[in-house]
Amino acid sequence: MRKINNLLLIVILTTACASRVCNTNDMSEGSYRKLNLYLTDTLTFPLDSITSSMTLMSQKFKDYYTFLSFSHPKRIHFYNEVEQKLVYSLHVDDLDYNVSGYFIQSLDSIFLFSYENNTITMINSQEKILDRWELPPFGQDYLNAPKVMTGRPLLIKNGKLYSGGIGTGEPPVNQKIITEIDTDTKKVKTHLEYPYPYNRSNWGGSYFRYVYFTKSLDDNFLISFPASHLIYETNNFEELISHYGGSLKIKSINSLNGALSKEKRVAHYQTNYSYRSIITDPYRNVYYRIYEEPIEFTESAPWYKPCGAIVLDENFEYIGEFDLKIENISPSWHYSAFVSQKGLCVQINSDKEEKDMRFVALIFN
Repeated sequence: MRKINNLLLIVILTTACASRVCNTNDMSEGSYRKLNLYLTDTLTFPLDSITSSMTLMSQKFKDYYTFLSFSHPKRIHFYNEVEQKLVYSLHVDDLDYNVSGYFIQSLDSIFLFSYENNTITMINSQEKILDRWELPPFGQDYLNAPKVMTGRPLLIKNGKLYSGGIGTGEPPVNQKIITEIDTDTKKVKTHLEYPYPYNRSNWGGSYFRYVYFTKSLDDNFLISFPASHLIYETNNFEELISHYGGSLKIKSINSLNGALSKEKRVAHYQTNYSYRSIITDPYRNVYYRIYEEPIEFTESAPWYKPCGAIVLDENFEYIGEFDLKIENISPSWHYSAFVSQKGLCVQINSDKEEKDMRFVALIFN
């Protein structure tokens, strides 16, 4: 296992370039290994006439594939794992806000997150509201805005809910990145700050500031930052362990040179490499860390960056990398990706009639 001391990291991985920070990937001269992808199956999930194929989030729960609908963000659809048939849908129309993320702990404990009003609601499979937690308003005493989606889901451990979030202002000095909610007392705490090099320069706001948050194979927390070649692991937020988790294709990721307009900040993100979420695969005992390749600047929305993945073993040792330049891949595949016994499941585009959602299951070699 390659663990990197945070103080030594300043010297090894990052150097200052004029008034900006150049986050150099010191391992990029290592032996790059390209992995081949193989299709094991195509999964097809039927849709009704009012539900689009685009999803806000997905979760593999026991024998179900579950999806939060983009067209109806108060509905979570449950599909049978074997036949991919719709078993039932949760309709939470009684809520006075849309759902932007969720976590299913059990059929009696389903947590719904709303970004628009910073609320977490717990319901059961009969759609009964069991509890609700109002998060403090974003402000000076609460420097974290939780965002819940695939790649940064709600997590629960020892009766407490956790989520990753983002703050505002550059550089993000003293801004917390993890929110903890005690489900019994409803008390809210925040943990950890952006690591170096974030506290040294302007990274342009939200895109490079996203906090991707998940669990490891042994139930620790894992954190991925778009501008960092490292993965961070912690059990209790008191000790933070760094693992190298960068792509050998990425030589460096540079911050901005001072304060710039929104257009230039977006252009900076589009034209640079960046990292996204970590996907934990318990079926193969590996991790997939997603990275994004640069594109030319465009003002047209939506825009998407082509992706690849670094594969790490259970000890965070480098196995290799693969491109996700799959024919007909959905541009928003990372909102719905999941793992199963069949492989890493990535959404591809449906036909124009959108009668179903389609996924390809992939394994590497």
